[in-house]
Amino acid sequence: LNLDDFIKAFVRWVVQEYMVSLHRSLETSPQAAWDEGVKTHPVRLPDDVNQLDALLTQGYSRALTRKGIEIFGLRYSSKSPEFKAFINRADKPARVRVKFESNEFGSNLGSVLVEDWRTHSYVRIPSIDLEYTDGLSLDRHELITARARLKKGAYKRLTIADLLVARTELDEDIEKLKRLRRMNKKLAAKLGDEERE
Repeated sequence: LNLDDFIKAFVRWVVQEYMVSLHRSLETSPQAAWDEGVKTHPVRLPDDVNQLDALLTQGYSRALTRKGIEIFGLRYSSKSPEFKAFINRADKPARVRVKFESNEFGSNLGSVLVEDWRTHSYVRIPSIDLEYTDGLSLDRHELITARARLKKGAYKRLTIADLLVARTELDEDIEKLKRLRRMNKKLAAKLGDEERE
């Protein structure tokens, strides 16, 4: 059973079995308890999946300047008229809520979601360094940053060029380890075959 199959089976169980079965502490089914609760306290569902993703991920507080957002040493901005109008609003707060979208590896640093303080919906702002950030998770960025700091020095400012070099080196090291692992598996299989003969 792979992870995708497990997730599908688990979701099916939650929806088809758990939600409609009697729950001892609720003394009703979770679905019936939800339906009753929504009558008292209506739930506003997000307009689209991206808004739901933004609501479910961890947020950070950052300053929104005319240059955009800076978070974890990365910058996010846009030249679009909508973004310019957004950052130049007279009622702009000192700090805004910032979140990352998720992908199958965790966070995706290719863009950030910034909460619109008026509507509480989220505005997507792209990275200015998409070559580095697209599809990159926060965990991997932290690993690459640590590697670049070891090479450049702990107190020197890292550039995107430093991070790109460190990312390339890390990718090469991972590929070498994968090749070694495949070679070890082949060697173990060959030794196993010889022992059986």
